[in-house]
Amino acid sequence: MAMEDPIMRRLYDSVNWDQDNGLSVEEMQRGLTESQISGIYQPFSQETTRILCVTLDRNRDSKINFEEFCEVFRSLNGWKNVFVQHDRDRSGTMEGAELHRVLIDLGYHLSPQAMGIILRRYSNNNKISFDGFVGCCISLKHLTDGFRFYDKNSDGNATLHYYQYLHLAFSL
Repeated sequence: MAMEDPIMRRLYDSVNWDQDNGLSVEEMQRGLTESQISGIYQPFSQETTRILCVTLDRNRDSKINFEEFCEVFRSLNGWKNVFVQHDRDRSGTMEGAELHRVLIDLGYHLSPQAMGIILRRYSNNNKISFDGFVGCCISLKHLTDGFRFYDKNSDGNATLHYYQYLHLAFSL
């Protein structure tokens, strides 16, 4: 068994208001905000926090246990490194062109129309915060992985029923 990080344990315990075996989305949001991983006084949105919890809740109990909590922070630190590396002007946000370069580096070659949709969804005045970047990356990965499951010939075409589409779209 790996050594437990005392700093992570203190943060986890400080936001586990009801002292049960897991964090709710609200408790997790408080932990992310208090950690200042998205910058000083930059709270994580409830939507991004919810997506993180759904994605990294390995035991599917709708709570984030300590091990999952540590995994969330490992993932966020990886995304933070990518974000900082591509934030060329060091503004703490990304503009559309910076996000487009990141997504290409991550293997997503999107049309201008798709980038426009992403920018409308995740930016504020064409600026993407770290929170929006994380939400975008998780959603894009989820949708891409789901599409690939149905793209049996790996040719960019998928056949799926309406309910399969709904499951894919709403399972985050």
